[in-house]
Amino acid sequence: PSATDGTRDLITALVTAFNTQLANGVAGTHGVLLVDAFAASQDQAAHPARYGLRNVTTPACDFSVMVIPSSLVCSTSTVVPGNVSRYLFADTVHPTPYGYRLLARTVAAGMRRAAWLGSDAGCDRLADDAEDCTRAADVL
Repeated sequence: PSATDGTRDLITALVTAFNTQLANGVAGTHGVLLVDAFAASQDQAAHPARYGLRNVTTPACDFSVMVIPSSLVCSTSTVVPGNVSRYLFADTVHPTPYGYRLLARTVAAGMRRAAWLGSDAGCDRLADDAEDCTRAADVL
């Protein structure tokens, strides 16, 4: 969330190049489902309200109070003040539990499109309510 424009552009170019090579490499491979988590997270950051997100720029973990500044050791006692339940990032790259829920929805939507899951499979566990599940399916 806090990279300079040049760094962000470089990372985006690298991820895009990698994802293109990966997509080309697995194209047509039976039993492989490619899910573009990068594009999903970019859309989540660009349209946070659509996903129920309250913060997509500030990490939930407060590194100033941590001995080791890593989301790996972030806990309820080391998050920034306030409600972080709808933050996208735990640190500068890793999702929060809610961010992982959004990732799970993205994967489940891809699996539904590939007919690997039924139309509502998993929605009850991935959404806060039925409307949330419908909205996630519409977005994804």
